[in-house]
Amino acid sequence: MSYKESHINRSHDYDKGILADDFGRYMLEREASILNKIIPRLGRYSGVQGPGETYLDFACGTGRVTQIFEQHFPVSFGVDVSENMISVAKEKCSKTTFVLADILNDDVELPKFDVISSFRFFGNAEDELRIPVLDKLHALLDDQGTLIINNHRNPSSLMNLFSKATGGTTDEDLTHKKLNSLLDSAGFKVVRRISIGSWMFRHKLISVDVYNSKLGRFLDRVFNRAFLAPISPDVIIIARKKNI
Repeated sequence: MSYKESHINRSHDYDKGILADDFGRYMLEREASILNKIIPRLGRYSGVQGPGETYLDFACGTGRVTQIFEQHFPVSFGVDVSENMISVAKEKCSKTTFVLADILNDDVELPKFDVISSFRFFGNAEDELRIPVLDKLHALLDDQGTLIINNHRNPSSLMNLFSKATGGTTDEDLTHKKLNSLLDSAGFKVVRRISIGSWMFRHKLISVDVYNSKLGRFLDRVFNRAFLAPISPDVIIIARKKNI
């Protein structure tokens, strides 16, 4: 089953699934904290003040990320192929216009955007979706626009490498190198990477008591460096169109 087919049929309790364990909660909390800090300063990548005027969350799902971004933009859109997911997103996001559509195949009129985000899509999707979606998002971005995505399924993370060493397996395939290549081919230049969770290489560290402790918060600050992206289980990536 393709990612699109599985995503369309996701139920209303999708959020409960990704929050079901300490690791999932940690990743979402860290992403939200980082986004709230960097969104107001996005203009520095395009030479303007503030993040911009128009925003799109592609594959917005239940609006988890949309609700963070919409606070910073006068015009906010979310697009997804799942009616169930959008119905949940509408309950969370009061300022966003949601569009139920497949932007690769449906005739959808959307404006140009200053900022486009897409979280938990590229790690889950197959290459047959990743490549055309990146091309489409490139076309939807304003010439001075910014793309913000994440990769939460890096097979080369320390956590996965330790797991493999003890007989574990993974179906993750989007390495840091592969994602960089996809972005480059689609006409994007990465301007910043923020690593999340690279220090959580042992399962006993994936505990709310650890990551909410003073030590955990200290490790967050120390290990969120760009050079650790190739071994991090989650990375937030900020990219610009190359034609600027």
